[in-house]
Amino acid sequence: MSSTRPRVHVVEDPAAGQVVELSAGSQLELRFRRRFSGGTWQVSGRPGHLVPLVEDSHEITFLVFSGPGEGHEAPLRLVRRRDTQGDPYEVRELRVVCAG
Repeated sequence: MSSTRPRVHVVEDPAAGQVVELSAGSQLELRFRRRFSGGTWQVSGRPGHLVPLVEDSHEITFLVFSGPGEGHEAPLRLVRRRDTQGDPYEVRELRVVCAG
């Protein structure tokens, strides 16, 4: 019996406004650079077809399900918070596009 691994899209230190094209069954892995100022990256808003698998302080992985349709674009909002403060001090919003 053969096994197929899902395609993993790795994006290192994603830029605000970056467009990521994903197909159903793939995974999106976001890796953030560690900085001296500390802080933790968190998901603040996501499209329904992205399901978080791993949420670490500097790495977030999603499983991608079929979305609203090919070419549909939706925001993925990420915030960085200091460990001792509740308010975000950095926000990045990526654009997720459903691929066929």
